[in-house]
Amino acid sequence: MLRGFGLKPVSDALIWSLYQMSAYVFFCNYSFLYIFATVKLASLLVLGKRCKHHCSRLLAALHHETVNLMDKEEFEKIDKVIRRERLYANVDLMRENVMARFNISRHRLNYLLTRYADGMSFPQYINAIRIEEAYDLITYHPEMSIAEVASEVGLTPPNLRGLFKRRYGMTPSKYRTHLG
Repeated sequence: MLRGFGLKPVSDALIWSLYQMSAYVFFCNYSFLYIFATVKLASLLVLGKRCKHHCSRLLAALHHETVNLMDKEEFEKIDKVIRRERLYANVDLMRENVMARFNISRHRLNYLLTRYADGMSFPQYINAIRIEEAYDLITYHPEMSIAEVASEVGLTPPNLRGLFKRRYGMTPSKYRTHLG
């Protein structure tokens, strides 16, 4: 089959590996992975006996990279919805709400947060979003009182004060006076 190209015949296992590779690449639709896989497989075909082993390793690496990309996309989707739909503003927001909304397990949610939210727990992650939003509101909406800002982001004024001071080194009121 490949003799006309000056390459050694390939085994059925290698052909199956190449088929699996193309299925991964097609499924993921990541062109850079396709280019990488194509170039690597072309060089492996010349290796002969060791080709099957290298193709298996390449498939494992490609699978691992694909899973990582899919995990990151899943986290980004969750993060985008929490921010866009302002789920963080709900004082009663619980991890179970997010788990049910995205049909994921507690373990999966914790894994995604650990991996893509700098190792934060769910409450830490939600509070980080709340404080970022509070910072923006305090900065760009000076007409809002600190209590209104706290309510808008799903915190009580004392919680806002403590979290804000921990994150930015000053209370929201002091920050506002520095704005001028």
